[in-house]
Amino acid sequence: MMMPVHALLAHFFPAAYEPLPTIHDNEGGELVGFEAGLDPFGAAEGVRQQREIEVNRILAWVADAAYSRTRVALPDVRSELLPWLTSLSNGQLNALISAGKNAAYGHLYFSMAVPGVPAISSRGGRQDAASRDPTFSTAECGPAAAF
Repeated sequence: MMMPVHALLAHFFPAAYEPLPTIHDNEGGELVGFEAGLDPFGAAEGVRQQREIEVNRILAWVADAAYSRTRVALPDVRSELLPWLTSLSNGQLNALISAGKNAAYGHLYFSMAVPGVPAISSRGGRQDAASRDPTFSTAECGPAAAF
């Protein structure tokens, strides 16, 4: 009877239905309590702050590269983003600057494309199951209509 409710909750809040990681004591192999508690979104604020810092670094680099029209040292960001940054043309750099910080954040981490800017091959949002961050979810609402 509760299966449809749990299915909807699992769809909208997948991190709440993922198992908590187990931590073993180094000496005796005993199971030690998990310090983070039962809050699956406990680290979400830290992830958001790290992403905002990365977006600010990228936008500063994009502005420098677009206005100086010379090679500018690449910013300190994830290594997956460096080839994408170097492949942007002047028109694409200008489009990213014109879009603003919120649009750049959506383009980098979610499926919110900035017109005229190529997509990034690996976004920071939902990853494969082996390397998935259980504290942050980017589940979309579209498939929920099927329930």
